[in-house]
Amino acid sequence: MKNRVYAAGIANRENDWIWQGTVVAESLASAKKILSKFKKKHRPVGRCEVVFFGPPTFTKRPAGVSNSTDLF
Repeated sequence: MKNRVYAAGIANRENDWIWQGTVVAESLASAKKILSKFKKKHRPVGRCEVVFFGPPTFTKRPAGVSNSTDLF
């Protein structure tokens, strides 16, 4: 199955983006879990946001977090 590319970000308590990138995962739920693990590992404080690009953007990239906002 191909993975989808999701826009992702972490915002601080003042709702300023402290990190932006993409998450590659099979589903939106999986993307949120992957980003949550990334946040815990790198310890930025704030809330995670993962949003779906429309139309669906598929990729052969492996599942994971990328610091790039490159979709492909």
